[in-house]
Amino acid sequence: MKATDEDTATKQNSTCDKLLAIVTKILLALALFLAIADQRPAHEPAIEPKNAAAHQSQPAEPSRGLSVDAPHQSGSGTSAQNSTRSWVDRLNALSTTIIALFTAFTFGAIRTQITTNRDTERAWIISTPTENAPTLGFAPIPNESNIQAHLSGRGQKNVFSCAFKNTGNTPARLISVAMRYRKAATPADIPTNPDDGDTTALNNLPLVKNDSIGFETALEPEPMLDFPEVDAIAKGDLVLYAYGAMKYLDVYGRRHESRFGYIYHFPHGAQQQPKGFRREGLPAEYNRAS
Repeated sequence: MKATDEDTATKQNSTCDKLLAIVTKILLALALFLAIADQRPAHEPAIEPKNAAAHQSQPAEPSRGLSVDAPHQSGSGTSAQNSTRSWVDRLNALSTTIIALFTAFTFGAIRTQITTNRDTERAWIISTPTENAPTLGFAPIPNESNIQAHLSGRGQKNVFSCAFKNTGNTPARLISVAMRYRKAATPADIPTNPDDGDTTALNNLPLVKNDSIGFETALEPEPMLDFPEVDAIAKGDLVLYAYGAMKYLDVYGRRHESRFGYIYHFPHGAQQQPKGFRREGLPAEYNRAS
């Protein structure tokens, strides 16, 4: 199969992040190596040549005009020079270590800043019901009276329509959408994990900032309720709920998902909330975003 634009963009973004991580690890390893190398023992004294014994067997001529303490003074000078070199080497190693650590820190800060900027400028897709409190549709009643034949919602299908809006600062590319409209005996009977069912491919459809697009789905398993079911919903003995998910890419090639869920609320007793779709009462998995 050919790679899609989504896969290509995601791979490029992942490669960039991996490269930054590798460079940071290399710099940290270099700093650690220099710190260990700085603790190595001093150089061992040079091995005397093979003919050193022959020179030692010959009687040494007395030195003229030289002090007896001359060899001691020469050794002291060499020791001072070695000590000076050691301090210089330590200072160079310390400076290199500090530079390496600072460079690694800078790479980490740049990487964090890039991620923060992308999160600030990325696309955000939110969902809102197009009609918040639609009339409940029901199938014609057998042997219905004249009044029942003129009730609102008679012969009308129940459809949940939803608008998806890009509230971010950059365009989004829509991958797919899934929506379902179902009924349950009580809110407690709604499954904890949503089953999205069939999805509709959107083929990277662009959605620019502040633009929106709408989709709808019919009630399952039948789009029209029985009249007793309408009465049960109004009394709170039956629940209608709608949910779904929109998957999309931001301009940086990162994949996101916006999930939504609504319960059709009917006020009962002293409840002050108006009739309509509300997010309350659904498990957490129905309303989340990434």
